[in-house]
Amino acid sequence: MKRILFLASCCLVLATLGCTGSKDNPATENGEETSDPSKISNTEIWYTTTDGQTISPLPSAFNASIVSNTYSGGKGIIKFSTDVTKIGKAAFQRIETLATIELPSSVKLLGGSAFKICEELKSIDIKEGVEKIGDQCFNGCLALTEITIPKSVKTIDYSAFQYSGLVKLNFSEGLEFIGEFAFDGCTELTEVKIPDSVTVLDQEAFNNCTSLKKVTLSKGMSDLRDFTFSGCSALTDVTIP
Repeated sequence: MKRILFLASCCLVLATLGCTGSKDNPATENGEETSDPSKISNTEIWYTTTDGQTISPLPSAFNASIVSNTYSGGKGIIKFSTDVTKIGKAAFQRIETLATIELPSSVKLLGGSAFKICEELKSIDIKEGVEKIGDQCFNGCLALTEITIPKSVKTIDYSAFQYSGLVKLNFSEGLEFIGEFAFDGCTELTEVKIPDSVTVLDQEAFNNCTSLKKVTLSKGMSDLRDFTFSGCSALTDVTIP
């Protein structure tokens, strides 16, 4: 009888441990891994809007087909048929209600005019992996006051941030080329430090940045083109390595 009771107790303990082990591993369910709801998938784009409604991006601007586009719980989610690698030409152009956007780490290219004149866009997370910011990509994004360029970005193209509301600009080592009119008319920008990896500053790149006071140029600069800082009437401090 004692042996039977002992075996029954052992079975009960093992059963309890088995249940506990299942609960302590939230990463699996029915033998399959579950996704982290706080982390964006490579097949998704997350966004918020000023009116709490879905937006209508240009379907042909992406490398993948749009499967669904929903908005709930204060967040919009666009789901695609495969990993998103390209935000193409005019993808979100003139979407006036777009407030914030988060892109997956699979994105390599931000195409021309992708977010042009999204006047309410105040935040975008450009993740490591993006290699090029295309021409006029953020042109006219008046609410965009700060941007961080990751080290994977090699090229900022023509007029990419022209007439945007940038106050703070964070470059990373790795950038090589800043194009013509790239930051032209960014009248709230006060300081710029060009990373040493930059070899070319194209003409009028920082033209008419009327609040710009301090500039530190790149040690690797080999081509500083005409009128790069033309119209920067507040500029009094320039460091040339």
